[in-house]
Amino acid sequence: MAEIFEHYMATSPSSNIAPSPYTLCLVCREWRDVVVGISSLWARLTVHLRYSKKWGDVALLTSAHASSVRTALKRIGASPWSLNVEGSEAYIGGIFNLSLDSSPPSSSDVDFSTLLTPASLKGLHAFKTCAEGGILGLKSLTFPNAESLVIESKTGILRAGLRHCLEPHLHSPNFPTLPSLRKVVLGEIPLCMPLTTCLPWDQVTHLYVGNNVVFKELATILNICPNLRQACFQYSDMVLLDRHGYEAMEACTSVQLKRLTFIGGSPCGAPCGKFMWPNLTHLRLHEVWGRTWDPDSFKHCGTLTHLHLSALKLSVSRQLGPLASSSKHLTHLYLEVKHTMDYHKVFRFFTFTPAKPAFPFPFLQVLGIHCPTPRTFRLARRQEIEEEELMTCSSAAISLTAMVSSRISDVDPHCAHLERFIIRAPTRHKLVMKIADTLEQFKDSLDLSLVIGRYPTHSTHIVGPGLRHWDDGFAEALDSLGGFL
Repeated sequence: MAEIFEHYMATSPSSNIAPSPYTLCLVCREWRDVVVGISSLWARLTVHLRYSKKWGDVALLTSAHASSVRTALKRIGASPWSLNVEGSEAYIGGIFNLSLDSSPPSSSDVDFSTLLTPASLKGLHAFKTCAEGGILGLKSLTFPNAESLVIESKTGILRAGLRHCLEPHLHSPNFPTLPSLRKVVLGEIPLCMPLTTCLPWDQVTHLYVGNNVVFKELATILNICPNLRQACFQYSDMVLLDRHGYEAMEACTSVQLKRLTFIGGSPCGAPCGKFMWPNLTHLRLHEVWGRTWDPDSFKHCGTLTHLHLSALKLSVSRQLGPLASSSKHLTHLYLEVKHTMDYHKVFRFFTFTPAKPAFPFPFLQVLGIHCPTPRTFRLARRQEIEEEELMTCSSAAISLTAMVSSRISDVDPHCAHLERFIIRAPTRHKLVMKIADTLEQFKDSLDLSLVIGRYPTHSTHIVGPGLRHWDDGFAEALDSLGGFL
């Protein structure tokens, strides 16, 4: 029974109501006795604070809420736990009132900080809050062992249209001290927040920024976070740095960075030689628009073992050729193209031929290709359409057979054995079904997957019921982008 309860508490909320141990306690006395005795079921604590600067810089709880918080902390004991702080915003006049609560405090209200004992603070390992007030009134607190932080904007009001309403509050955060912080998730909040003075950026190892970072901001972030190991940026390539500004920019070296993801756009369409990522092994670009890479960008592929490209303007000569020349250590490659491609040319490019002077991707073990619906053949007669489709399918099948055969044979030690091949397509069009039939002959030699159905491959934001911590589902959300898993 305890295992079932653990699974329930770990699920994401299907609505605005999150899983709660109190819900389980209401079922029956037997369930209540079990739930009370399992400290991990109480380890995700949410508190709703009341705050106003005119009351003094303290965050208050109603007496009833304070009682439930005390009970939860007692049941957590010395176990690790996470804290989610939310403000009690009042919705007035079309926007959220950041005074949080217009009613004056009651004499029975309790200062939240008085409920946190040294023992409970020691077990706090993750902290989450919302930008619309949850970070206020906590300046007097120190969370000594909190390694993970999430700040999200639940209402989305921090976008350009209403950002001016929030500026005074964003520039005067009342934030707790987090001396052990390592992993940060920032939702759609403006980077104008003075978090650089509140957070120990120089020790952050994992970072997500969801507010459409531009080129210059990316450079600033990477400079103040020298110990980044994994990072994901919602990126806007609509604002380009001019040549003079680029040449004046100092080089930015991220020695520790190993995994990097861009969503919405990427800096690879512009010169980005000032960025140095000497130990980067995983690069994922989930772009909205198909762009051609700047030649300067291919140098970042020299150390890569995993590469995922979406919305790529696929050209064997202009993209795949330079990519293969730069990415000699790739073991995992996922390609998503924006427009219909000549599949037989792509498959032929990947075919291993010992005579090739520079054989592409010799260590490739996993290959994933997204096949968009073929173009409409605008020919005069139906017979000509069918003949053209047949030629396209036959050419692709022949090239695919040659490619897979060359990569699963052991005739040459310079070519790694292809272990997994994934084909993903929005519909079961003729070409995809021909590819599927062709792959049947290899089902005993490698792991084959055919994924049919439309997938939000070009999602511009990580969506869901709420942002999560890096170690509590966020990393998995990143891995699921693209639908190749």
